Amino acid sequence: MYEDEDYEELDASYSQEMVEEEMTVDILSLAEHCLVPTLRSVSTHLLHLLACCLVFRLTTQLADIPMAVRHMISTGLGLYALIYYFKGLVTDLLILVILAYVVLSILNALEVNHGPIVTLLSFGYLVANEFLLEPESWQKIRGPEMLVVMKVVSIAFDLDSGAVKRLPNIWEYGGYVLCVGTSVFGAWCSFQDYQNIFHNPIWNIKWVTKAGQSLLLGLLCFMLSVCFVEWFIPPESTLWWRMYGAALQFRTSNYFVSYLSEATAVLSGYGAQPNGEWELNVSEPQYIELPHSLVQVVIHWNKYMHKWLKLYVFRTSSKYGGLVAVLATYTVSSLLHGLNYPLAAILMSLGVYTYIEYNVRYKLSVLLDACVTARPCPTRCLRHTHASSLLPVALINWLWSAIGVFHLAYLGCIVDTSSSTPPPFPQAFQKWIDTNYISHWVAFLTYFFYFCIK
Repeated sequence: MYEDEDYEELDASYSQEMVEEEMTVDILSLAEHCLVPTLRSVSTHLLHLLACCLVFRLTTQLADIPMAVRHMISTGLGLYALIYYFKGLVTDLLILVILAYVVLSILNALEVNHGPIVTLLSFGYLVANEFLLEPESWQKIRGPEMLVVMKVVSIAFDLDSGAVKRLPNIWEYGGYVLCVGTSVFGAWCSFQDYQNIFHNPIWNIKWVTKAGQSLLLGLLCFMLSVCFVEWFIPPESTLWWRMYGAALQFRTSNYFVSYLSEATAVLSGYGAQPNGEWELNVSEPQYIELPHSLVQVVIHWNKYMHKWLKLYVFRTSSKYGGLVAVLATYTVSSLLHGLNYPLAAILMSLGVYTYIEYNVRYKLSVLLDACVTARPCPTRCLRHTHASSLLPVALINWLWSAIGVFHLAYLGCIVDTSSSTPPPFPQAFQKWIDTNYISHWVAFLTYFFYFCIK
C-alpha cells in the first residue's frame, strides 16, 4: 500500500513531467510555426543583397581596373539591389540623388557654402514625401532615402570644411551614394570611407568571419524580435512586463537591421584596418540592454548615425548652447526617421532625458568626487578620488542603470513593430496614458533634484 507521502511524490513527479512535456511541445510548436518559416523567408530575401555585395568586392577590389569602372559597378549593383527590393519606388529615390548632385554642382560653381542649402533641400524632400507618397510606399523607401540624405549632406559639409577637396565627379558620386553595401540597410559611411575600400584591400579569413558573425547575430535578433519575445512574455502578463516586452521587440528589430548593415558593408570591403582586423560595429546591444546611462544608449544604438549627427548637427549648432544643440540633434534625427509622432516623441523625450542625466551625474561626480558620470570613467581615473569599483559608487551607478532600463521600457513600448504606419494619435500613446506618464514625471523629478544640488 502507498502512504500519503508516496502519493505526493508521484503527484509532484507527474506534474513536473507534464510541465516539461508542455514546454517541449511549446518549443517544438514555436520552431515549426515561427522559427523555421521566419529563417527560410528572411534568408531567401537577403540572398540577393549578400550576393551583390560579394560580387561588388570581387569585381572592384580583386583586380586592378580603372577607378571609373569600379564606380560604375558600384552604381549598377546598387541600383539593381534597390530595384529588386523596392521596385518602382526607386524612381523617387533617384530624383533625390540627381537633384542633390545638380544643387551641389551649382553651389560648387558659385563657390558658396554647400552644407546649409543641401541640408534644407534634402530634408524638404523627405518632408514632402510624407504627404505626396502613399503611407505604405513611403515606409518602404524611407530608409534608403534617409541614407541618401545622410550621404549628400556629409559631402556638402565636408566640401565646406575641406575634408573633401573637390566635388566628386558623377561616377564617384553615384558609386558612393548608391553603393550596394550601404544603400539598403546602411550603415552611413563617409565619402572618404568609400574611397578607402579600393586602396590596398585586405583579404583574409577575418573578413569572412566578421561578415558571417554579423549575419548570424542579425538573424538571431530577428528571431528574438519575431518569435521569442512574445513566447517569453505572453499577452496575459502584467502591464509593465508587457511594456518591457514591446520595447524589447523594438530594440531587437533595430539590432537585426544594424547587424545586417554590418554584414553587407563588411562584405563590400568596409571596415578593414591596417593591422588586418575588421572593425565595423553599428550597434552594441551590451551597452543598451544593461546601460551605464541613457547617454551610452544613444551612442551605441547606431554608432554611425550618432557620428553623423555629432559631426554635422551637434557641432554646427553647439555655438547656440548645449540644450539647443541636443534638441537640434534629436529634431534632425526625428526628421530623418520620418514624421512618425510616436518615434518623434521617443527621440525628443530621450534628448531631454539624456541632457538631464548628463548634468545631474556630472554635478554628483563633482560633489562626491566619484566616478558616477554619464560616460564611464577609465579604470584608473585621475579626475576622481572614489573609483567606480568602490561599493557605494557602484551602487549609485547601478541605480542609474536601473533607471535607464525603466525609461527604455517606457519609451520603446509605444512602437508597434507589427505595423508600417502608426495608430491614431491618442491610441499611439495609450500605454503612456495607462502609466500616467510616469517616466516623464521621473525625469521631471530628476531635473528638480539637479536644481537642488546645483
